[in-house]
Amino acid sequence: MTINREELSTEIDRVLENNTRFLKSFIDKHLRIVLIGYGASSTIASHAGQDFEEAFPGKRIAVPSDGIHLLRSASKHGLNNVLQELVKKHVSEKDTLVILLAPGGDAEMLSRAAYYCAENFIPTVLITGCPSTNKLDSFDFPSKLLSVLIQSEDTKIVECVQMCLLHSVLD
Repeated sequence: MTINREELSTEIDRVLENNTRFLKSFIDKHLRIVLIGYGASSTIASHAGQDFEEAFPGKRIAVPSDGIHLLRSASKHGLNNVLQELVKKHVSEKDTLVILLAPGGDAEMLSRAAYYCAENFIPTVLITGCPSTNKLDSFDFPSKLLSVLIQSEDTKIVECVQMCLLHSVLD
């Protein structure tokens, strides 16, 4: 399968134009950033986390996406609670921003993490796609600072745009 380059280009332009400034300002306001991805977006979170460490030397960056963290959490708390438990474990300070990434917004695992952030007033940014099945984008809560809904059903495009958005905030 090939990627629709016109759709990709259009979405990159739209998402970066509308969201880069806001995302950067939220990152600037928090001392600790936790990036958590679901599915292939966990690799994007991991990659961005490495770049964030270099670009934001005064910030503490956490990306709990390695297999050991995930397997231990799944066996201890159940598969659908993995991301929620990772948020609990890594949000120990008041000045923490959680960035949740997923190709779509219909995964129970991601929803539980977002609900935990909402219940505990944790500043959150959601970056998801696949609007036809996305349940998370419309979930509003006071600590949700930004919800970026990538307007594509193609997860390859969603993931490329996620990477571009996260890299657009680097100095």
